[in-house]
This record gives sequence, C-alpha cells and structure tokens, in this order.
Amino acid sequence: MPEERAPGVNGARFRGHTFGGRPMRAFAYTPFRILWAASLISFISFFMVLTARGWLLQRETGDPFQVTAIHAVAMLPMLLFSGWGGVLADRFTRRTVLIMGEALNFFIIGLQTVLLFLGVHDVWPVYVLALANGSVFALYHPARNAMVPNVVKPRDISSAVILFTTIFALAQIIGPGMAGYLIKWTDMSVAFLVATLLVLPAGAMALWLPSGSSNSRPTAGGTWKSIMEGMQYIWARPLLVGLTLLGLVGTLFALPYNSILPVFADDILNAGPQGLGLLGVAAGVGGIFGVITVAFFSGHRQLKFLLLGGGVILGMAILSFALSTAFALSMGMVAIVGFMMQLFLTSNMALLQIASPDYIRGRVIGIRLIVMGMGPFGVILLGTGAQFIDPAYSLALFGGLTAGMVVLVAAAIPALRQAEQHVLQDPTPTPQRAPVEALEVAEGDGD
Repeated sequence: MPEERAPGVNGARFRGHTFGGRPMRAFAYTPFRILWAASLISFISFFMVLTARGWLLQRETGDPFQVTAIHAVAMLPMLLFSGWGGVLADRFTRRTVLIMGEALNFFIIGLQTVLLFLGVHDVWPVYVLALANGSVFALYHPARNAMVPNVVKPRDISSAVILFTTIFALAQIIGPGMAGYLIKWTDMSVAFLVATLLVLPAGAMALWLPSGSSNSRPTAGGTWKSIMEGMQYIWARPLLVGLTLLGLVGTLFALPYNSILPVFADDILNAGPQGLGLLGVAAGVGGIFGVITVAFFSGHRQLKFLLLGGGVILGMAILSFALSTAFALSMGMVAIVGFMMQLFLTSNMALLQIASPDYIRGRVIGIRLIVMGMGPFGVILLGTGAQFIDPAYSLALFGGLTAGMVVLVAAAIPALRQAEQHVLQDPTPTPQRAPVEALEVAEGDGD
C-alpha cells in the first residue's frame, strides 16, 4: 500500500500506510498506534485495580456502601483537579505529562501491592491510595485524550478519536477478567502486582511519542483564568453545553452501576470473584461491539443519533440488569449495557473533540472530566439506596433516570438534535481553527 506522511507536532514528521477502510484510517500513523497501545496497557492496569479494589472492600467489610464508596473516593479528584489537568495538557508537552502520570501510578499501585504482601488488610490505606490514584488520573488523563488529534492528520481526527475509545472496551474485557482469575487462583496481592508491572511498559512506550504541544498561548491571570476561558468557550456553544449535560447524566446515573457489581456478584448472583470478572468481561465484549458500531457510523449526523438513542436504551438495559437474578441473563444484560454505554459515551466524546480546536481542547476535555468528577454523588446515592433500601431496586431507579434524563436534555437543547446545523452556524469562531473546520475535515473524503 502507498506510504503517506503527515506533519507531526513541532515540525516532526511521521509515517503510516494508508488503510483502505475509513474507520481504521487512524491506524495508518505510527504515533497513533503507539499512543493507542500504551493507553490500552495503562487502562488494563486501571480496570484490574478497579475490580480488585472493589472485591477487597467486599471481602473485608461486606458492606455495599463501602464497596461503592471506594469508587466515589477514586472519582472525587476528577471534580477537583481535572480543570488543572486540562491546563497542563494545553500549557506543557503532553508526552511529559503522560510519562509523569504513569510514574506516579506505578508508585501508588505498587505501594498497595507491598501492603498486601505484608499482610496489611486495613481499609483506610485502600481509601487513601484510591484518592491518590484518582488525583493522578485527573491531572494526566486530559493530556492523553488531547494528544489524540496531534498524532494524525486533521482529516483523520474522527477516526482517531473513535478508535482511541476502543481501549476502554478492550481494557474492560481484559482487566476485570485477569483480576478475577488472579484473585480466585492466586491471591489479591498478585492481582495488584500484575497491575503495577503493567504500568512500566505503558510509561516506556510514551517515550516514543511526539511531544504533543498545543497551540495554546499563556493566559494572563494564571491557571484559574485558563480554566474559566475553557468554560466560557463551552458556554457560548449550545452543542457543547448539551454534550456536557449528557455526560453529566451518564456520570450520575449510568456509570455508577460499575461500583455495585461486586455486591450483585456476591450477594444476588452468588458468582464469587470469578463471576465478577466475567461480568466485567461481558460488559467489555459488548463495549467492543459498541465501539465498532460507532466507528462504522462516524458521521456527525449518525453520531448524534447513536448518542441519543444509545443513552435511552442504556438506561433501560441497566434497569433490566438490576431486576435479573439469573447469572446467564445478567451477563447478557451487562453485555447490552456495555454496548450501549460505548455508543453513548464514544459518540459524546467524539463530537466533543471534533468540535474543539487544538488550542483549547485540553481545557474542554478537562471540564468534561470535571463533570465525570460528579460521579461520587451518584455512586454514594446508589450505595446509600443499596444499603438502606435494596441494591436491585436502587440500580433499577438509576436506569430509569438515565433514560428519562437523556430524553429531557435532548428536548431542551435543539442543537443536540441538529448538531451539524449548529456547528456550521457557530457565530463565534476561535482565533485558531474553528469547530466547523474540525468537523468538515472529519467529514471530508480524505483527499
């Protein structure tokens, strides 16, 4: 196949081979493949820790509230620090931010591993290290996402953003499955050890990435003013407001279902740690098919249909899983949840990235992650309902709220139903490349 060159960041150039199919076109670029692989390894470690940490709290306490609370503690820093992470992504070389983040991850997960090998099973260090892990994630994850458009040509941004989201679905298959297997057949400490060691190649591969500098200019007034500039940019564009609100709906009412899976696996389905891992695998398999679906229907008109339709069906699938008491049926429903979750979240992030120019993309993503930082409120509400009412009924209510709120937000913000028209009529173009230009190159024929 013919070789093509594309300009990298800071004058660097990188090579790739043209793929015939549009959905896979971003894999033509070597830097994208490196970023994708490094991120996949990192997120496998992330999902291993998430699964093992939840099971550790379930075994030590048997308390549904604490099992969900540990997820809330890990997510809370996203609310507090993601805005600063967005500023880091726009002000510094994104490669450096990634490498430093992976180094800190290695230290934090490694410390939990050492404590378990020493026989320390106290609950409070788990909370402290979960908080530290979440803080690092909030500070460096915006740089990871913002770097995606830096390693492909502008015409392939849509392909890159969508393919990049496959790492979440793949990691959700591999990570929980590995953690569940290792916990059942070896020991909790071994699961954390493997998760720790996986961080090393993820960090090392980042050394081969381009610097990923943005076109951002320093903002007079410092970090807080930079964050406010990103908020004002979103507030001036109804499409971005709508996407952010839908992200909030998913964060508060859909994503918390993950936090209560150990309770369902242990108390309702009687499936044990291996059953918990299988539920995670089922969700990941569904997620892979969801991402593939988005990849093959990646026009912005199609993305807004997948976003809204996927959000409604996602809520109904969570409700159905909550009411199931048969393990096989529950696995099937979790697979549907994973499928719809990816339709909903991938199309949301793809539209958000495509509509954001490079000079402010890190801050827009950082603010989107601040919204994800609202997740602890949803997790705590779910955990409280699970403890004082019933886990199944509480989760069923959250599923119904997800579907209902997606309909409500879509009805209130017409730009979500007419995303392409709104972006084309954006009255406030940026001093750099405007969102309409990003959308046009993503929708172009690649010539």
